[in-house]
Amino acid sequence: MTPGGHARLGAALLVATAGALSRGAPSAAASPARAPPRATALSDEGCVACHADAARTWRGSLHHASASNAAYETAVYAEPLAFCRRCHAPHGDPSRETSEAAREAGITCTICHLRPGDARTVLSSPREGPVSAPHGVERSAALGQAVCARCHEFDFPDARGERMQKTATEHRESAYASRSCASCHMPEANGHRSHAFAASRDATLLARAVSVRADLDGDRVRFVLEPVGVGHAFPTGDLFRRLTLTVVTEDAEGRPLATRRRYFGRVFGPVRSGREIVRREIADERLSSRTEVTFPLATRAASTTVRWRLDYERVAFSPTRHPEQAVIEGSVTLARGELRTTR
Repeated sequence: MTPGGHARLGAALLVATAGALSRGAPSAAASPARAPPRATALSDEGCVACHADAARTWRGSLHHASASNAAYETAVYAEPLAFCRRCHAPHGDPSRETSEAAREAGITCTICHLRPGDARTVLSSPREGPVSAPHGVERSAALGQAVCARCHEFDFPDARGERMQKTATEHRESAYASRSCASCHMPEANGHRSHAFAASRDATLLARAVSVRADLDGDRVRFVLEPVGVGHAFPTGDLFRRLTLTVVTEDAEGRPLATRRRYFGRVFGPVRSGREIVRREIADERLSSRTEVTFPLATRAASTTVRWRLDYERVAFSPTRHPEQAVIEGSVTLARGELRTTR
């Protein structure tokens, strides 16, 4: 989004209202500060008037840029599917090209905090305590995993009966199933949850999510990788997200002797379905628990240095059989190091 786009979303924030979500619910007619409880429909503009801190952090989030970030715009240009627009541009008509207003709006307050068909009651986290608000408030667990799962767990659009994203299922099967998504992705500060929605662009969050130990074991270098405090597979979400462990062996003069890589992601391959050949998941090699990997050492030099790094990669396109030819949209180095050996 351009700087001008952010400026246009100033105090008023958005032209899209709860009516776009609830398919016909009336838009806001009065400021929530003056309206009696449940009297008028809630809108994103009204939310910002009373929740300025949440709005400020949201403006810098990927939820705000869900329909305007470069990666999405490139992908939806190549495949302009209603399937994609429903989540990325929920204030627009998914069957048509996204309007500028819906594009700039992205995923807003009303998308998560209102139930479709009820534009007068705000869903809030299910915690104890009195409620004081100029509108109806429902303390509900529905604000948690169920709301997140609307856009973070779904099948492929071709009805193949296979999950394209399965973060919610991974979470239910993890050791952290009792914790909410918000506990990691919306940490509390000054008594309020952050609406920055830290995720795959947050280098600090990503680096904390995995530990790497490397050591020499005879003629091999051994790595132990383990997710740390992660309530789903790592990485999760988009089917082409992956980790890449790169190991480079150099001689005493720094000349490379060998470069090896290991990828941790979902592996898709051709599978026959009736008379057709389709791509299906044939392996899931992401980190879900402690994983050990070994690489043989190059033996042509008396003294060698082993340099390694672990990268989190956002893959725009991945060939079926040749992961090294993947088109990388962006990457973050999570860990790096070096080992030295003298024969």
